[in-house]
Amino acid sequence: MVGRAGLLELISAVRPPDEEWWFLIMGQHPQGSGRFGGQIMVTLARRGVRTFFYAFDEASRTMPCFPEIAPTWRC
Repeated sequence: MVGRAGLLELISAVRPPDEEWWFLIMGQHPQGSGRFGGQIMVTLARRGVRTFFYAFDEASRTMPCFPEIAPTWRC
């Protein structure tokens, strides 16, 4: 759990070229970022951070922000 401060730190951090960074989320946690969920993941993807999202139930796959975050995955 990175929280708001940790997420902002991740977005602004400089990733060394020899490292691969991943943002891991699961279940319905993306809903916690509200309308910014897709924007956060797009920003991370542009900075070279890959997103791993594990949807373990039907509710996770049908949450309102799912269509917004799905295009940003780089697994």
